[in-house]
Amino acid sequence: MRRREPLGSWIGALPYGLIAAGAVLRVAPHPANLAPIGAMALLSGAVFPGGWAFAVPMAALALSDAVLGFYAGWPWVYVSFALIVLIGMALRPRRTVFRVAGAALCSSVLFFIVTNFGEWLGPLYPHTLAGLRADFVAAIPFFRNTMLSDLVYSFAFFSRRRRSGRRRASQAESATGAPPRPPHDPARRTRRNPTHRPSPPSRPPTPGRAPPPSPPPRRTRTRSRGPAAVPSGGKRRPGTPSPLG
Repeated sequence: MRRREPLGSWIGALPYGLIAAGAVLRVAPHPANLAPIGAMALLSGAVFPGGWAFAVPMAALALSDAVLGFYAGWPWVYVSFALIVLIGMALRPRRTVFRVAGAALCSSVLFFIVTNFGEWLGPLYPHTLAGLRADFVAAIPFFRNTMLSDLVYSFAFFSRRRRSGRRRASQAESATGAPPRPPHDPARRTRRNPTHRPSPPSRPPTPGRAPPPSPPPRRTRTRSRGPAAVPSGGKRRPGTPSPLG
């Protein structure tokens, strides 16, 4: 079973740095919905273990809301970012470019649906289908900024995370003193193909010792052919010995 390493051994100050950066960028003047909180929630779900995955984006939201002030419908915003963390957890097995882009787009759509549905439940729009449609139509211009910020910040965060992971791996190899393994290493081929067994090395001849004698050739026994048969009529060919001697 793979042993889980402690949080401080490889994450360090990353959660606290993300919390501070997310709160500062959300408080600083910026276009509407152009903030890194969605991408931060996606990265937290994909990278951080346990409760840290939810604590990082929620702490950044709480710090920035304490400065900006809480607003009507803020619980729906917190619920949407908690669901985005769950989307990020789906990226833990593989984090490719296409999977990160798809997760960022899903996060934008999820935030758009949850927050505007909560806005429709408030006093601003009538609780009818026409009011729901008007609510979502009025929020379409803000969806563009949400999608753009989620894509840009997600690629920035995940690419930075990948580079730092490679740097940690190279530092670990240099600390242990293990040389980098070439790509044509036969041990790697053996590990990929368990049925492969390298041939044993040939034993060098011992000085002053004669080589073993070669085995004698095998004798092949030839079968003797009997006397020629006499054709019908009692006559035999000239030069053929008589079967009676």
